[in-house]
Amino acid sequence: MMIRNITKSEQIMTELKRLISEGSYKSGDKFPSENALAGQFHTTQLTMNKVTSQLVAEGLLIRKQGVGTFIQKQKKLSFDIIVENMYDNEATKLEDSQVEILQGILKSCNEKDISFNFLPFYNDEKTESILAGIKSGEIASDGHIFLKSQGYESLIGNFEKENINYVIFDYLGEKHYNTVVKERKKYIISAMEAVKSLGVNKIAFLGEEGKENTYDSIKYNSFIEGVDKLGFKKDFNYKLTGFDKGTGRDIKPEVAKKIISELEKSISSFQAVFIERNPQVNTVVEYLNKIDRTDIVLMVFGNVRIRTRYKGSLLMVQSDYTGFGKELVSFLERRINGDVNKKVLFPCELALYQNGNLTSMQKNKEGGLL
Repeated sequence: MMIRNITKSEQIMTELKRLISEGSYKSGDKFPSENALAGQFHTTQLTMNKVTSQLVAEGLLIRKQGVGTFIQKQKKLSFDIIVENMYDNEATKLEDSQVEILQGILKSCNEKDISFNFLPFYNDEKTESILAGIKSGEIASDGHIFLKSQGYESLIGNFEKENINYVIFDYLGEKHYNTVVKERKKYIISAMEAVKSLGVNKIAFLGEEGKENTYDSIKYNSFIEGVDKLGFKKDFNYKLTGFDKGTGRDIKPEVAKKIISELEKSISSFQAVFIERNPQVNTVVEYLNKIDRTDIVLMVFGNVRIRTRYKGSLLMVQSDYTGFGKELVSFLERRINGDVNKKVLFPCELALYQNGNLTSMQKNKEGGLL
């Protein structure tokens, strides 16, 4: 299949649509002249005339004879937020991160005057009713935000077939779905580099390898790549595993005992440990505090609530989930305005806690740690 190169005018068009959708150019404001834009984008006035004419044809701009070109007042957008039934039972309650994402979505919608509606569903029958409602016009929103993909695969697949605008939070599957996702590998290796800078040359992995294209497997494979890339020693049993399947949000007492048993057997052979699943963290912290082995550097990926202050060093790769929610809204706006990009990488933050106190934080909006 022949792949067509994107032209200069198409690149400029995509950028201007992004600026309009994000509010850099306000509805009703006068648009810069073609001469000014030609200078800004290092192109000809003829190219800018072609771009602005297309934006006028698509209804984003309006020309007023003798006055100039203006940002066309856009119709008010409406988004659906597809979530589980938050109050049905304990199993379907939203996690803390999902609550923060929702807060970001709602704040962004309010700031941009986008109306929103909740479509709670948690079974196949509800999935069919959502699709039927969209086709009949009963559900007439401009886009749909999924807080997760698990359980929603059939609906998402139908959205793809019907060219319905949607976005998924942090989708890691093989299919080419619309998503805003954390770039795990880059940040895990960056965090391991920070661990290395603390004088560590042996780091263990506490968790599961997982199936391909899962949170577990991506974190494990990133860890292995980081060990090789950064020159950590591998002359010990660095893989502490075999006990964490099906633990969910909380650690069961028998699982906690297995974690402690695994640590007891091998703690003398490493100086740091990457705790792959967040529910494991408090068990490890409490154990190391108890045996006074707070010389061990801990590394985690995710926003973990530490019940007991860790007296040593803890590196945490954190996410601004409220910002994540805002980016989901911006992603949908861009798709509606013609952006064909299906995947956006969302930046994280690297925080170093020592004796329970935050001592430094690094972040980079371009997708890497400083």
